[in-house]
Amino acid sequence: MKKAEYPDEEVFDIHTNRVTPEVSQFLQHTDGDHEKTKFISPKGDKSPSINWEGDSVTKRNSDERFIDFKNINIHPRFDSSLFEIYQKIETIKDAPIEYYESILYDLCRRFNVELFSNQLTTKCVEIFHHIYRLKSEECDLSTVELNQLNHHFEDVLNAHPKALQEYELFKDTLNLISALGIKWGVVNLNNFSYRLTGRSLNIKLLDLQELNSNVFTCEAIWIATMVKQEPFLRIADDQIVQLSLLLIQITTKLINSLLSLNQNIDFNNVASIAGLVTSKNPKAVKFTGIEPDFQADVVPYQRLKLKRGILSFCNKDQDLKAAREIKSLIEDFESVYRQFEQTLMINILIMSKNTKDVA
Repeated sequence: MKKAEYPDEEVFDIHTNRVTPEVSQFLQHTDGDHEKTKFISPKGDKSPSINWEGDSVTKRNSDERFIDFKNINIHPRFDSSLFEIYQKIETIKDAPIEYYESILYDLCRRFNVELFSNQLTTKCVEIFHHIYRLKSEECDLSTVELNQLNHHFEDVLNAHPKALQEYELFKDTLNLISALGIKWGVVNLNNFSYRLTGRSLNIKLLDLQELNSNVFTCEAIWIATMVKQEPFLRIADDQIVQLSLLLIQITTKLINSLLSLNQNIDFNNVASIAGLVTSKNPKAVKFTGIEPDFQADVVPYQRLKLKRGILSFCNKDQDLKAAREIKSLIEDFESVYRQFEQTLMINILIMSKNTKDVA
């Protein structure tokens, strides 16, 4: 089968702020290839089975499905943390949009105050993700290995003094993108079922628990930056390389577009708007942990509501336009991210000579 060819030209249309029609066509061809590929469990495979159409699924509306964990049988060799993302959905949907406006404000403050509005790139993920995970998670390292890790950690920070701050801001912004993708209805988790079905759960080259910890993760972005290096080099065909480059480009644009919101604010004087947003919507108290501050100064922060409402301050037309532009970017990002991740899994299965399970 002939692979879709990645357009060797500009990725974004300067007029629409979306990916160009040529890029969209490339993604449609790639998605069409995936529809012909099934992650099927061979007879006798003990992988957990999810009935996406049966009683284990509660249908909330026409295009969303939620899993009832009581009706899912997980084989002992697969930890239930693989399903962490599904457990987060209800919390994300219950949180009012004002909560995410407060999170966005905090991210923009860190971007402006700590990083002086310098553009974030995936470089911080490339050089720091694996070190950060080893340092922050409980790993069974010997004393020698731990010393080597600490020295490497110091070497990276000496060469890139802002690497830790950049990486943590990148990671937190990606978490917000995941939440907004769900909150705004961009993400349909049924499209990500390939992560948890059949042979995909036998892939040992990937950290499936990390990839399933959220809709979008730094783990996948890190892999995109590493596809031309071992161990990913051996499964990185032209299509994987093309998708990885596209994912890096659109991730960079989306994250910096988000962090560039909330302009013309003195963040040194207003460190947080949590008290302000909870005064607008008391339901946000449960999520921010901050009581309403009815005396808070009025701040022209970025609103994230996609429908026009009665606003007491802010330029509502600009806010609405900016929020819709971010949603459009998340739609493009979701498509690229999902196709990169799925193509990666398909190639690993093919490399593992499981061709009989890839139709």
